[in-house]
Amino acid sequence: MRRARGMVARALLAVLAVLVAGRLAWLPVAVFVVSGNSMVPTLRTGDLALGVATYLTDYDVGDIVVWYATITHGVIHRVVNVTESRVVTMGDNNPLPDPPVPRHFVKYKVVCWVPREAWLPGLAVAVAANLYASRRRLLEALRSPSPERLTVAFAVVVTFVVLDSSVILLSSVYYQGYRVVVERPAVELVGVELSRDGSTMWVRYFVRGATPVGVAYCAMNVSGQLYACRATVSGATVTIHVRREVYLHAYRVARSPVSKLSAVINVTFDKGWVLGVYSVAVNWRPLTVVPADSSVVVCNPNPVPFNVSVTATYYERVRGEVTFVGRAHVGSFTVPPGGSVRVPIERRGTHAYVSVVYEYKFARGGRVHEVKRVEFGG
Repeated sequence: MRRARGMVARALLAVLAVLVAGRLAWLPVAVFVVSGNSMVPTLRTGDLALGVATYLTDYDVGDIVVWYATITHGVIHRVVNVTESRVVTMGDNNPLPDPPVPRHFVKYKVVCWVPREAWLPGLAVAVAANLYASRRRLLEALRSPSPERLTVAFAVVVTFVVLDSSVILLSSVYYQGYRVVVERPAVELVGVELSRDGSTMWVRYFVRGATPVGVAYCAMNVSGQLYACRATVSGATVTIHVRREVYLHAYRVARSPVSKLSAVINVTFDKGWVLGVYSVAVNWRPLTVVPADSSVVVCNPNPVPFNVSVTATYYERVRGEVTFVGRAHVGSFTVPPGGSVRVPIERRGTHAYVSVVYEYKFARGGRVHEVKRVEFGG
């Protein structure tokens, strides 16, 4: 009876050794103990997986394979992509795929598996029965350490060492020891710039690990009033086209020479989106009137047009005396946003005083009356 049990034990150890050696020698078949939760619910910790060598059977996308980065580092995952030189796998319960590995890393294709409930209880019962049957010899060996009985104790120690080593070699380390390094996307604001005429706003970013795709939403906010706008993205710069109505409303409701204008944009990237509110200050300034070559140049630094009325009063200097020649309305002109208008003055007499009048809400009385002297050359 003892001899029969010994033969059975030796046979089981031989089978176990062959299956474990499959990892070292790439034998036709190998068995693995699943560890980790990355293949849940298909495979769970403690399940037994039987693999057939890949030189005997082919594998494709959807198959479960075992690949090794080192002898002690095995991964049981499902194939999601195969190329001529690389294989990409992924655990059924993992959010990200594994990094690509060379095809020669893949050693086995899993053909079947045994749930832990089917084999662990049986193994526990067999071990317990064997220990129970050998209890007297074990106890005697521990109580009286004679050379013969020490051999029994040594055999027990060796058995447990073999079992521990087998479990270590059989276990397939899941994804925890082989990490995927994912570059964290970063989007930082570099600056916000407004064109001189106010028609365009640029929002510039510093982008790392992501690619801008488009603008999903764009609106301009002026004192709580929203105006739809059109925006495009090129590289890391968003170009916003601001409607003129935005500035007209901002000027109407402004209570100081400085207004706050905000762009609300939702920029989409290949890895997500960024919703931002970017504000700029709009300074409302008086027009600039500069005399030049029998004319006056009226410059408008504001993003809204201004209407001006120009009148010239003519004088002539004779022998040191100045006499009045006449007065004429030169005309009414619209100075475009961020632009200028050159108003030619008719040559009468030797010089003229040119009056430029326009509405400006932040001036005293809401009106500006600026006079410039224009000389007429000989």
